[in-house]
Amino acid sequence: MSSISGGSRWHWRAWRNAANWRALSKAVDGFHRDFGPQGGELLLFGCSAGWMLQTAWLQSFSSIIAVDLDPLAKHLFRLRHPGLKQLAWHQGNALDTLDALLIAHPQAAIYFDNMLGQQALIELHELKASDKDLALLEKSLSQLPQRLRGRFWGSLHDRVSGPVRMPSSEFKRYVHQPLSHRSPRAQPNAQLVRWLSEVEALQAHGEWLDHLTSGVFHADNPRVYLLWPFAPQYWHWLEMAWVKPSTDTLG
Repeated sequence: MSSISGGSRWHWRAWRNAANWRALSKAVDGFHRDFGPQGGELLLFGCSAGWMLQTAWLQSFSSIIAVDLDPLAKHLFRLRHPGLKQLAWHQGNALDTLDALLIAHPQAAIYFDNMLGQQALIELHELKASDKDLALLEKSLSQLPQRLRGRFWGSLHDRVSGPVRMPSSEFKRYVHQPLSHRSPRAQPNAQLVRWLSEVEALQAHGEWLDHLTSGVFHADNPRVYLLWPFAPQYWHWLEMAWVKPSTDTLG
């Protein structure tokens, strides 16, 4: 498995950057606690070793069914998140078996953990996808709200990512205090790029990648955007929301 979607190289990089990603992980956890499910059953998709998850939130669930392609993820996840009440693990692509999993677990909440934005990378770098393939992928991702209607579900995913220039001292500042924007509705990629121009000492350059996730949530679903200093020379805008079954909007 490649470093894009998992494997030993990815886990080594995540472990080495754990301190730099800790503040972002805590911000994500705070959002889960404010808006996400607490207790019951959870379908956890694409979680890898759970690098962006906090153990205490996971421990609130009576049962977790985790699905990930990476054969190393199961063992590393268990090491990183001990004390879970009940954890079942399946190796595979959750999107391929989504409907069957929804039927098998009709009361479970669903969370896509930094998975959906990775699909474009897999298509581009591993499958050498054509423009038609990418269009079909984007359409498939935009159909998720309808497929998940009536369920409590959420996602954290990449919207855009690309190369930046920033002094190392400033990089550390944003590592410890990640930028976020709460929005009552979807923001276009152009707005995310404009927000980058407001970040002090940051110079975005080159080609920024559209991760094809702009339609994952309904346009009027409230959400939060998090700027992830993934590495000193490469940053991501992440998008996150929880959708409640009663209204299909964030609580």
